[in-house]
Amino acid sequence: MKLMKRLTNGQINRLKELAQQTGPGVRVGKAGVSEAFLKGLDEALAGQELVKVRFSEFKDQKLALATQMAEKTDSELVWIIGHMAVFYRENPDPTKRKITFPAPRPRHDPRFAPPRGDSRFNPDPRFGPPRGGPSRGGPPRGGPSFR
Repeated sequence: MKLMKRLTNGQINRLKELAQQTGPGVRVGKAGVSEAFLKGLDEALAGQELVKVRFSEFKDQKLALATQMAEKTDSELVWIIGHMAVFYRENPDPTKRKITFPAPRPRHDPRFAPPRGDSRFNPDPRFGPPRGGPSRGGPPRGGPSFR
């Protein structure tokens, strides 16, 4: 059994989004999870990478059957919702991959953050200096101050 790398939360969310746009590809019927069914699921995963399986029968055993199907097809169980299960297996050939994931965002590095409370730092150049009185770090409002 090939060890698959774990999916990140962002990748799982992307796969859920794509799964909502597709219809069920394979159906678990009265025959259950047989060798012929697993072969069909394996072929569907090889061609599409993301496959939805509808449980027409065995609805009370769907969690156990879904994990068993994921193990036997070397795929990742992404989601179970209602009587549907979503499986994903990345194509080993990079040129044949149909699903791509966006690059992860860079993590925040506190070493490069501005000091807290520095009102001179403004990340967006469209906005000018802070305004609204001395308590906010800007010039005083209105006329002369009689203090």
